[in-house]
Amino acid sequence: MERTERFGLILSPMEKRALVLLAEAEGGLSQAAVLRRLIRLAARDKGLAGRCKQHAKDQDGGEVGHGD
Repeated sequence: MERTERFGLILSPMEKRALVLLAEAEGGLSQAAVLRRLIRLAARDKGLAGRCKQHAKDQDGGEVGHGD
């Protein structure tokens, strides 16, 4: 999946530490990869995954890759 959108955010020290621990618990994934995975999982759990894929496909004008 091509990543073309940059998104900055500010975390509290506790959120940052939790992100670091999650990344370590996921076998050393990058923190960005953990955040992307959490977003995908939350979207799927809320039933939004299909809508997200369609929106991305509309924006791209092509196929959308499949994440975890």
